[in-house]
Amino acid sequence: MNVYDLENYYYPLPKERIAKYPLPQRDHAKLLIYRKGDIEEDRFYNLAEYLPEKTMMVLNQTKVIPARLFFFTPTGARIEIFCVEPFGQSIETGLQSRSPSVWKVLIGNQRRWKVPVLKIENECCQLFVRRVASQQVEFFWEPPQKTFLEVLQTFAQMPIPPYLKRSAEAIDKERYQTTYAKIAGSVAAPTAGLHFTPELLGKLKQKFSITFLTLHVGIGTFKPIKSKDIREHTMHEEYFSVSKDFLYHLYERLEAGPIAVVGTTSLRALESLYWIGLQSWEKKRLITALSQSYPQKTSPCLTPKQALEVVMNYLEKARVSEFHAKTALYILPGFPFQYSDMLITNFHQPYSSLLVLVHAFIGEDWRKVYDYALKHSFRFLSYGDSSLLYGSHFSY
Repeated sequence: MNVYDLENYYYPLPKERIAKYPLPQRDHAKLLIYRKGDIEEDRFYNLAEYLPEKTMMVLNQTKVIPARLFFFTPTGARIEIFCVEPFGQSIETGLQSRSPSVWKVLIGNQRRWKVPVLKIENECCQLFVRRVASQQVEFFWEPPQKTFLEVLQTFAQMPIPPYLKRSAEAIDKERYQTTYAKIAGSVAAPTAGLHFTPELLGKLKQKFSITFLTLHVGIGTFKPIKSKDIREHTMHEEYFSVSKDFLYHLYERLEAGPIAVVGTTSLRALESLYWIGLQSWEKKRLITALSQSYPQKTSPCLTPKQALEVVMNYLEKARVSEFHAKTALYILPGFPFQYSDMLITNFHQPYSSLLVLVHAFIGEDWRKVYDYALKHSFRFLSYGDSSLLYGSHFSY
């Protein structure tokens, strides 16, 4: 079997198995546990029973922004503008900008946009938009003292996934957001974290080490692979950050116990640290943008601890407390995982880079896992059920 053939990443997903709405209680989702080829199931609120002692858990504390705006032309045509990222700035900086602000966007019904400027308003704010390029616009607003994030919170809708095939509703403001979301910047939720309640996190903290990083999930997370050879797929780039305290904690915990990563986004950020450390060591300068190609053409030659030491040393010299970077990491079969032993994740779409990641993590048994989930009434995709996957590379 050619593991790089796109057709290997297809499975039949009936429409009725896609969860269009969340369950009434977050932690009552079903939990599939895969370990050493065996599968069992439980409920998510019993997650602690399936984690080894001294586990360190890594969660993504990004916060989803209301990114979908609707304007109307003088003739009544509805123009949808989906905010992707600020132009020439980090997401966090762009969200805190004052009027005006230029953003990369997706524009729906663009051919009906004939006038120079569109406007929406309420009793306390006005938002204007003009096109700068085909997928680039300038926003300006009154009062200009408001941040762009405040303006979005006033006018925009939550960017629920397109495959839900419905408009955002009031419930999505709360439920398409983790309970521990802290730093605004994502246009899609880190959905593996949607199952955690404050009560469950409290119980987990009594038994395990809980740590947080930030990766802002981009619109590219929904981009399907279309190339027949999956290696030819162009992976999207996302911003992430980790604190110096996080790095030191990770460094100290590496030999103390296994690491359970909550979500593919947390895993992507965590594994990117190794390759950033390795490339920084090679270049003798701190790398802040990891390309898709570098890990694919480079063999690991530092230990996980050594790679972390490189990044930590640069932060110490610069006297900064946080590391910010961009990553285009693409995890394919054969990927040498450095930090991630277990993965908590939902069930992903066919032909997606996320499904390829799951294959890389547990091998060909991904089909066994998905067949079980389909046969046992698991709910799929963002609002669906969860799984705890022990990596095939993890000795336990």
